[in-house]
Amino acid sequence: MSNPPKIYFVAGATRGIGLALVAEIAAKDPSAIIYAGGRNPQAAPLLENLASKHPRRIVPVKYVAGDEEGNKSVAKQIFDEHGRVDTLIANAGIANFAGKIHEVPIKSFEDHFSVNVLGPIVLFQAFRDVLKASTQPRFIAITSTAGSIELIPTIPFDVGPYGASKAALNWVVRKIHFENEWLIAYPQCPGPVDTDMGALFLRA
Repeated sequence: MSNPPKIYFVAGATRGIGLALVAEIAAKDPSAIIYAGGRNPQAAPLLENLASKHPRRIVPVKYVAGDEEGNKSVAKQIFDEHGRVDTLIANAGIANFAGKIHEVPIKSFEDHFSVNVLGPIVLFQAFRDVLKASTQPRFIAITSTAGSIELIPTIPFDVGPYGASKAALNWVVRKIHFENEWLIAYPQCPGPVDTDMGALFLRA
């Protein structure tokens, strides 16, 4: 008797790290079913092209970071179709201001914390019961070296609100891990990656 397919949800999957994660999972696990979340997945040609190569295995869905009702709707869809999600990956994030702390508009801090910290919290809250239905549940948040307090003196870029939000995300995800003994939860840093967001700091 074959094992049931693993069910994944990847937030922020229309480009960059999220899209690469979807492609990697699909390539390495031929039975996996991957829900790929994005703000407007129908207008994401790279994701649409990837999904066309893996019909019924990669499922583009609408996902907006911090949208409580929208997150609950996606969680319900996956639960109704599969009864669980095995791996939940909080990848959606923003980095749109590079500068020293005294230069950063407060609105920029608010925007970064809203997407990079509250977004994963809302995602976890919406999916908690769906994760709990899995026999091997994992919650992974994509973080960054920019969120390391220890490494602040060695980071050559003024990461400002992005770094602060990732530091907060690291704390939240570890707290989730220790509050839920049935769940493996951790922040994962992919290291330097050539993405649109990464290019922001190189230009600054």
